[in-house]
This record gives sequence, C-alpha cells and structure tokens, in this order.
Amino acid sequence: MRYFDLHCDTINKCMETCSDFSDNPHALSLKKGMPAFERWVQCFAIWMLDEYRGDDAVRFYERNLEYFKSQLEKNRDKILQVKNPDDLKGDDTRLRAILTVEGGSALAGRPERVEKLKNDGVKMITLTWNAANEIGSGQLEDRGGLTKIGKEIVKEMDCQGVIVDVSHLNDDGFYDVASIAGKPFVASHSNLRSIQNHKRNLTDEQFRIIRDVGGIVGLNFYTGFISDENPEDFEALFRHVYHFLELGGENTLCMGSDFDGADVPKYIKDISCVPALYNKMAQYGLDKTTLDKIFYENSVNFFEKNLT
Repeated sequence: MRYFDLHCDTINKCMETCSDFSDNPHALSLKKGMPAFERWVQCFAIWMLDEYRGDDAVRFYERNLEYFKSQLEKNRDKILQVKNPDDLKGDDTRLRAILTVEGGSALAGRPERVEKLKNDGVKMITLTWNAANEIGSGQLEDRGGLTKIGKEIVKEMDCQGVIVDVSHLNDDGFYDVASIAGKPFVASHSNLRSIQNHKRNLTDEQFRIIRDVGGIVGLNFYTGFISDENPEDFEALFRHVYHFLELGGENTLCMGSDFDGADVPKYIKDISCVPALYNKMAQYGLDKTTLDKIFYENSVNFFEKNLT
C-alpha cells in the first residue's frame, strides 16, 4: 500500500535519545515502516517547544535541522528529501521525507526568516504550538488570534510558497488565517470537536472552510483527541473518519499520525501497524477508492499542486 503522513515528531525524539531514523525504539523508523509500504511519504516536523522564544528558538531550530540533515546523509540510500513536486514521483522505494516545523517560534517574529526556512527545505509551518508566540495564540488561550507580525508572516509564507498549518491555533487564530490566507492551508494533525470536545480539534465549520479552500486535514492518532471514554477502541477513531466523510471530506481527509509526539492506541502503536488500520477501515465499510485517497492520494495531490 501507499502511505502519506502529514505529521510526526521523530526528529526531536531521535535527537533526544541519540538514536537513528533507520532503527530505533520509537513509533517511527525505517526498519518498521519501509517493509510495510510500496510508497511512503513522511512529513518530519521540527517541534518547537514553548519554552524557547527569540534567539533561543532559532538556536533550537538549527540544532534539530542539523540532526535532520545528518540523518538524511546517513540514510541517503533509503531517504530522499522532497524539495519539489518531482521528488514525489519515481519508482524507487526510498522514503520521501518532507521537512516541516511545528511552532512558528522558529521564525523569532521576523517575516524575513520565512525565506531562510524555505531555503532550508521547510515546506510547511504550524504557526503555534500550544502557547502564544510572536505569530499568535495557541490553543491554551481562549482569545487572541494572530498578531500584526503574525499576519505579515502568513502573507510572507504565501509569497514564499511555504504551507500554512493551523493545527494548534486557537479559534480566533484559525479565523484570522482563513480571512487573510491567499492559498490553501492545512490542519496537519487535528480531529473533530463534534466527536471529541477538545480545543485542539476542528469544529465542523472549520473543517468545511479548509475543504472549501482546497486544503487538507490529517487524522490524529493521539488518544486525547479521539475520545475520553474509549480511546483504545477502534470505533472511537472511526467515528472521526466517518463524520469527516459525512462533511464532504472524501478529497480532504488525510493521515496525520502524531507518531513520536503523542500517546496513541495500542492497535496503532507504531508505523508498522498502518496497513492493519487500512484493513480495519475497509472492514468497517470504506471502499478502496476512498481509503486510497485518505491514506495517500489526497496528500500527494495537495503537495504536487502547492509545493514550490
């Protein structure tokens, strides 16, 4: 099968534990993933902790970037970094790696750094993590959207062709992005609030907005965003999938696992379990055309259209 995942935190996890992309004890590794897929595209996020701001955040970003580069070099026969749409094509079995950033604090409030991150190979930036930063308010704040600088940064991201990711923004920030973004934007790892009432999840209206602008949304495996009552039950996750599809999300819903950044159900404990998840959804009535869209085609179509 083919698999495209919009979010994992494996860069930070491996750097913290001095382990390798190829083989490690974490949820995502080449050893676990490559045998499972005929084509695998993985977004690798540099997760910006909320304790870092300004120049400290820049230095933290640079350390993680250098680690990512070292892993690409060490595993160059197994990984190809995606720098343009053509890199998503080809018949070879190398993992396609897309570099992203989770937390716009990596920009240190300076719009001109968007171009620098673009030149580093960053293709998508989640504007905040949980707390407020120079760009705007995360989901920990009930009010307050994008700052003046944040709005400039969103416009600069559009100009530079860096994809805007609204996962982790609070509601005010989401609607600010929706009002000013000139290009399709995404929620790389967010579920539905109408199924699990968590501020990190999208409302039905927010999902429709992303759908209507041509964006995509990644299904998050974190138990806290699935259900309070029975997060280990597959049916709890499937309720999100089913309602996404009820909302007209057949061409919008994708996968955004949050591997190595969240507690996930035992039945999807690591990347090797993804084919079983695909088969389980088929057992619950989803046809192959729909499943192939969710697990791969919607994401690859979006990135082929929007990568620069």
